[in-house]
Amino acid sequence: MSLKKLFIPIIFLSLIFLSACQKEEPIDAEEAATLFINRLVYEKESEAFEKNFKDSQDLKDVMDENAENFQQNLLAGLITADETISTETANQLSESLLTQVQEKTSYAAEVKTQDESSAKITYHVTGLNYPQIIQNTDVDLLTAAQGDNTILDDQARLMATIIESLQKNIDAATTIETPQNISITLEKSGTQWSVTQDQSEAVANLYLAFISGAKTQDELSEQLTAVAEKVNADLEAQLQEDN
Repeated sequence: MSLKKLFIPIIFLSLIFLSACQKEEPIDAEEAATLFINRLVYEKESEAFEKNFKDSQDLKDVMDENAENFQQNLLAGLITADETISTETANQLSESLLTQVQEKTSYAAEVKTQDESSAKITYHVTGLNYPQIIQNTDVDLLTAAQGDNTILDDQARLMATIIESLQKNIDAATTIETPQNISITLEKSGTQWSVTQDQSEAVANLYLAFISGAKTQDELSEQLTAVAEKVNADLEAQLQEDN
C-alpha cells in the first residue's frame, strides 16, 4: 500500500477519535429556556428535557403537581359546597382547558443576564383569559335562570347548566391582551441546566400565567372576585329595570 493511500484512513480515524473525545457542551440559555416551557406547559420534548436538565424527574413532579393543583381548583368560586361534580367531568374540563392552552397561548423567552453558571430568563406570556371564561359562564347561568328560575332550585339541572356553559366558554377561550412577565433563573451545572427548589413559587406562577393569564394566585383571586361583583351588579341593574 502506498504512503498516500495509508495517509487518508489515518486522518479519517483521527477525526473520529477527536470527535469522540470532545467534551459535550450544554445547550445555550435561550434553548434551555424554550425546552423548559415546552415541558412545563406544552408537555413535549420530554426526552430532550431529561437529557439537558439536572434532576429532571423532580422538576417533572413539580410541573405535574402544578397541573393537578389547578385542576383541583378549576371550579373554585364557581360552585358552592352543596354542589358536586364528578371526577370524570372535572378531568374532561381540565383537559379541554389544557388543550386551549396548547393551541392558543404563546410566549417569548428573553435572556436578561447571563454568566458562566446561570442565566436569568424573563418570559413574556400571553396566556388564556380565565376570568373571562368564568364571567361568560356566570352570565350564561344568570340568563338561563332568568328564563327559568326553577333551575336554581334543582341542583342537578343547575350543575348541568354550569358544566355545559363552562365547556362552551373554555372551547371559545381567548387570550389576555397584555403579556405577563415572569422571571426565573436557570442554573448551569456541567452540561446540564437546573431550576433551584427555592424558585418553586416562580415556576408555579409561570404555569399559572399560561393557564389563567394571571401573574399570581392572589391576582387571579382578585380578578375572579371582580368578575363576580360585575355579574352581580349587572343582575341588580337588570332586576331594577324589570321592576
